[in-house]
Amino acid sequence: MPEFEVMKKFRSMGIDTFTLMFSNGLNSVGSPYTKYQPVWVWEKEYDMAIVDKQFQDLFAAVPDAKVICYIDLNPPSWWSKRGYVSRNRLESYTDSGMTYGSNVWREDVAHYFQALLKHLNEKYGDRIEAYLYAAGPTTEWFDRSLGTESNSRIAGWRKWNFVRGKPIPDDIPPFVKRYAGDADVIPSKIPNKLIFDTDKGAFLYKVRDGLIRTPEKCAESLDYWRFTNEEVANTVLYMAKKAREVLPESARLGTMFGYTVFQGYLFHASQGHLDYERVFDSPDLDMIVAPSCYLDRRMGGGGGSMIPAISLHRRGLRMLDTCDHRTFTSRLPSRVGGSDQPWKNGAEVAAGIK
Repeated sequence: MPEFEVMKKFRSMGIDTFTLMFSNGLNSVGSPYTKYQPVWVWEKEYDMAIVDKQFQDLFAAVPDAKVICYIDLNPPSWWSKRGYVSRNRLESYTDSGMTYGSNVWREDVAHYFQALLKHLNEKYGDRIEAYLYAAGPTTEWFDRSLGTESNSRIAGWRKWNFVRGKPIPDDIPPFVKRYAGDADVIPSKIPNKLIFDTDKGAFLYKVRDGLIRTPEKCAESLDYWRFTNEEVANTVLYMAKKAREVLPESARLGTMFGYTVFQGYLFHASQGHLDYERVFDSPDLDMIVAPSCYLDRRMGGGGGSMIPAISLHRRGLRMLDTCDHRTFTSRLPSRVGGSDQPWKNGAEVAAGIK
């Protein structure tokens, strides 16, 4: 957001580091993530003048500003539409998990990523504090596809079983099977059907009778969710490797990952973040970014992170804890416990953030 008078006020208070976002798509409410035009303009064609404009505008307002570059890897909408017939170019914001394992998606995104990083480092490397990258919904590597099949996912699932010496399946487990549990362990009071909660506007994913999956009756589903989580982590690590190929060793690189603490009806094994320890072990990453837990957002709450922070500390990784609380200015509906907007005016906002 090019709000330069606000940036000047921050600088007068001693804050000298600002984030510039480079995005080619829309956010969760259908608006562009940034007020600047897209950089990715056609097949392997990029308008780096848009990148330069952001830096020029920032430096004009805050001449000594340092920068964190936040890079949205989701391709522009025209990219996915050009592959709709062959179904080899899916929309990675909405069909994320169906897309991450696609070589077509990975190769084109990596080409854009490396071209952008080269330009950023060559022109502004001495002013850049860190590079952050992500894809998927809300640029947080979520898998919101509900485990749905795609060409690349079916091929990946078959290969996953083959390399482990397991029978090679024809297809992925069907929806009801992959979301079902073992009724002999903890029976559910929910009827044997998919429940749509009109208040939350979401499926509750409670099918059949079991609340817990067991290897005895749910082995295929457990394997499938392990595979999908590994595939998301593989994509995160792949992009980190691609970044390191073009960045100097001294450059700090980070991503958004490891969200395991979330309100229960939204987060579960199918969201794609459970292979977080392998991502945290990557020598290519210096930092992880995550927001505070939604359940702790009220004043006086614990303020805990969405990720297992001690796992970062044990590996010597840095963490950027983001504060994306909703305030009285938000037009979005409540999501948690009847009120996700606990701060009712400017004074409460200032007190709550502090």
